[in-house]
Amino acid sequence: MPVQKYTAPNPTESWDRVWKNKNRLLTEKYKYSTGGKTGYTKRAKRTLVSTAKKDDFGLIAVTLNAPDDWNDHIQMFENAFSNYDVAEILSKGKVKGIKDSHYKNKVYLDHSFVYPLTSEEEDQVKVEYRLKKAAQNEENMRNSIAGRANVYLDEKQIASLPVYYKVEIKEKKSFFNLFKNIFTTIAGIKDHG
Repeated sequence: MPVQKYTAPNPTESWDRVWKNKNRLLTEKYKYSTGGKTGYTKRAKRTLVSTAKKDDFGLIAVTLNAPDDWNDHIQMFENAFSNYDVAEILSKGKVKGIKDSHYKNKVYLDHSFVYPLTSEEEDQVKVEYRLKKAAQNEENMRNSIAGRANVYLDEKQIASLPVYYKVEIKEKKSFFNLFKNIFTTIAGIKDHG
């Protein structure tokens, strides 16, 4: 929730300090506004950068030398909120659909990838996995980058995420550990159920 007014105690006086936010998008014009900053340069003239959030969809708008910038930002935000939905294109976790036996069930993404799409664009998204040539020693590859997941929208690349290799190295059991596990289970010290 954006802060429109902030009050802080004044340690040397009996009155509190008060700051009021003068951002008109935030205070009076647009209910989804979360912040913004105006500015001016000789070259760009008046500038406005603002943010808005509706549900989990956050946006940033920027205008340079726009005579009606407050309303331009509102129109841009409304257009985006009306025509786009945030789509999860790649999910965090194990990558499904890998056919290479060396990588199958052993590669993962460490975070999801979301992107705003129109309903028409949803069918134009393609994901291409480019994995490195498999190494001989799995232990050396553990938790390393195995390749990339490239995301395309209408044949143009919009993202590239690292794909990680994860293999669990099985601990070699010695005869002593095997005997100890059997003994503790029979003796009731260790219960596997």
